[in-house]
Amino acid sequence: MSIDPLDTSVPLVEAEVVFDQIQEPPLMILPENVVMPAGLALLKFNLVGDASFLTHPLQWMQNEYGLSLSPPSMRVTRLDPQTVVVLSDNRTPRGQAKTFDYLLMVFSGGRIYSSDPTIINIPPVT
Repeated sequence: MSIDPLDTSVPLVEAEVVFDQIQEPPLMILPENVVMPAGLALLKFNLVGDASFLTHPLQWMQNEYGLSLSPPSMRVTRLDPQTVVVLSDNRTPRGQAKTFDYLLMVFSGGRIYSSDPTIINIPPVT
C-alpha cells in the first residue's frame, strides 16, 4: 500500500453531547472517552438538546483539582452554539498513549453545566 503525499484528508472523530436537564447527570458525552488516532486528527462535538456551548467550551484539567493551560497539540474552535471542533496533531511518542482530561461546558436556562470526559491520544504504530 502506498501513501499519496498529496492526500490532505484528516481523520474525523465525532462525539455526541447530549443535554437533558431532567437526567442525572444532565450532560453526557458519547463516547465518554474519545480516542484520537496517531497524527493529525479532528474531533467534532455535536450538541443535542436545549443548550449551547460556551464561547470557550473546554477547560483543560491538570488533575481533578486544578485547571491547566491548553495542551500545545490541541486547538479548540467553537463553530456555532451546537458545534465544537478540536484539532489534534498528536505528538505522542511511540509506545505511549497520552490522556487529556477536560471539562466540556454548556449553557442553558441561565446555568452552566459541565461534564468530564477524556481524550486519549493513541501512539504511532512502530
